[in-house]
Amino acid sequence: MQKRGRISVRGIVQGVGFRPFVYARACEFGIAGSVKNLGSEVEIYARGERFTEFLAAVSRGPPMSRIDSVDVTETTADIADGFVIKKSGTGSFSGMIPPDIAICDDCIADIFTPGGRYEGYWATSCVNCGPRYSIIQEIPYDRERTSMDTFPMCPACGGEYGDPHSRRHHAQTIACHTCGPGLRLMDKTGTDVPCSDPIREAAALLDAGKILAIRGVGGFHLACIEESSGELKSRLGRIEQPFAVMVRPGFIDQIALVSQDERELLESPVHPIVVLEKRDHASHHTISNLHT
Repeated sequence: MQKRGRISVRGIVQGVGFRPFVYARACEFGIAGSVKNLGSEVEIYARGERFTEFLAAVSRGPPMSRIDSVDVTETTADIADGFVIKKSGTGSFSGMIPPDIAICDDCIADIFTPGGRYEGYWATSCVNCGPRYSIIQEIPYDRERTSMDTFPMCPACGGEYGDPHSRRHHAQTIACHTCGPGLRLMDKTGTDVPCSDPIREAAALLDAGKILAIRGVGGFHLACIEESSGELKSRLGRIEQPFAVMVRPGFIDQIALVSQDERELLESPVHPIVVLEKRDHASHHTISNLHT
C-alpha cells in the first residue's frame, strides 16, 4: 500500500480554499508534508499510514473547486514531520479563476453578531465566499496578486489568516473595519457627502429614485429602483437593454416561473444572474420588454 508520494491536482484550484482544505485533510489523516500553488496546479508532497484516504479526500476537493486531473508519482524527496502551506510558485496557467462567490451564511451571521469583530462590516468574507475573478491581477491566486494587496492585514485578521482552525485560514479577501476597504458616499461631482452610515443613506437615495454608481474592489455596479430604470436606460443610450433584477428569495416566485434547475442556480454559492420567464409577460416592461 502506497504511503508517500507527490500529488499534482489540476483544474479550478485557485481561489476556492484548496490549500486550507488540503491542510485540514492532512491533519485529519495524520499526513506529513506540504501543499503549494503552482499556477493552475496544486502540488502536494505527502507521507503517512493513511495516504490512500488522504488522496481520496484531496481528489474530491472543496465545494467550489473543479478537479480536471489528479496525478500521483513516487518521490524520494525528504518530507519533514508536520504539514505546511508553502509560498506559491510558478507553473502551468491552463486553468481558470472561479467567479466571484456570494457572501456565505456564516459571514452574514458574523455581520449581524452584536459586538463581533465583523459586526456591520460590508466587506466581510472567508475562504468560502467573496470576490475572486473581479479582483485578481495574475495567478497564482494570492493576496499580493489581487486588488486587496493595498489593504495590509491587521494583527487580528493576520491571526485568523494563519490559523488552520479558522474558516479564514488563507482567505485572501479577509478584511475588517480596522484594515479593510471603507465606504464613502460622493455626489456626481466626486464631492464627499457627509453621513454617518453610507449604506443606509445610499439605500434612502435609491428609494427616492436616484441612480447610484457603486464602486467596489472589482469595478462599478449601476443601481436603481424599477421606477428609475427608464431614466438609466436613457442615460446609457440602451433603451432596449433588459436589466438584471435583484430580488429577495421569498419574492422571486411572485414575479417569475422558476424551474428546479434554475432555483438550484439561484441558490448556489455563486448566486449568478439567471434568465427567468416572467409570470406576466407584460409586467415590469421598463426593466425588460422581453418575456424574461
